[in-house]
Formats: sequence, C-alpha cells, structure tokens
Amino acid sequence: MATSPSSPPTYAGSLAFIDSQTGRFSTALDGSQRSDGSSEAALYETHDGGSTWKPSSALPLPAQETSKPSTIDTLPFSTHADGYLTVSFGKTDAHIARYLYATQNGGNTWRVEGAALPTNPTYEVNVVDTTHIDDGYFLFTLSNGQWGQTSSTPVGGDVTRWRVEFLSPQVGVALVDNTDVYKTSDGGLNWRLISLLPTS
Repeated sequence: MATSPSSPPTYAGSLAFIDSQTGRFSTALDGSQRSDGSSEAALYETHDGGSTWKPSSALPLPAQETSKPSTIDTLPFSTHADGYLTVSFGKTDAHIARYLYATQNGGNTWRVEGAALPTNPTYEVNVVDTTHIDDGYFLFTLSNGQWGQTSSTPVGGDVTRWRVEFLSPQVGVALVDNTDVYKTSDGGLNWRLISLLPTS
C-alpha cells in the first residue's frame, strides 16, 4: 500500500528520479508553520518506484538560519551517491536566503556548501560541481565559504539578453539575443562568438 505524508502537501515543489526505483520529491505541508508564518518544506524519497514514500534524512540548518526551510528544490543526481538540493529560508523573494546542499551517500546525510547563494531566488541553479554553479546568467565559485560571481558577461546590456550554461568550471556556452552562440574556455572571463542560429 502506498504511504503519504502525515500532513497534506500544499504543493509538489519538485520531483527527481535517479533510476526507475529511487526518487525524491519536495513539498510544503499544511499545518506545519514556520516562525514567519510560511509553510514548512519537506523532502520525501522512494525506493520502490513511487509506490511508497518516506521522509528523507533531516537537513542540517545553516549557521545563519534558525527556522526550518520554506522551499526545497531537488536537483538531478549525477550518480546514485552524489546529489544536490537548493534549500530556501524566508517568506518573500526580498528576504529569501538560498543554500546549496550536497550528499555523497545517496541522501543518507546532507551538508551545506558554503554561505547563502548570491543568486536571485527565482533563478534556477545548475550545479557544475561542488564549488561551481550557474544561475543561467553567471558562473559562481565557492571560495573560503563564500559564493562569488566569477564570470563576465558575454555582451553588454541587460542581463536578460543572454542565457548561459556551464559544462565545467572552464567551459560554458551562452545564447545571446536568441541568435548568437558564444563560448568560453576560461570560466567566463572571455567569450567568443562561435555561431549564429538559423533564423528560419
């Protein structure tokens, strides 16, 4: 028989499967209130293809936070052992602090990777490795416990002109103005135009 959370979920935040049997989903639970009045986020996992679900291991609180998380976003695992979450604390976008969590044992335990991410909390996070992420616009690097922007812009102007994805800490690709494809081989310090997309 399938099992479900003891408190009804208010929404399914994200769902990610490692294989046909193992997956995780995040939600906010009705009746579980944080100190700021928002719902408490929860993480569940399945090991039988989704027939049954159980709460995942408790997430450690970052040193700067005192209340439970408001949202949890599961990110695809790179292996059965290695995976990431982004976990947010706070009620409104202006006061949300988002952190990167990592596991190396399939989610049995999680650790916080550095201080709060300096990215817009509404942007998706792409994990390049344990010390590099991108938010679709810039590359960020973890150094001495702090995340900092380390890539430059492919072109001038408003950030909405481009989207980037980093494949490694050095190699990234950017789409500019929906037509121009740029590439970097030095972590985003320099970009070069490599192609133009077809217009029809």
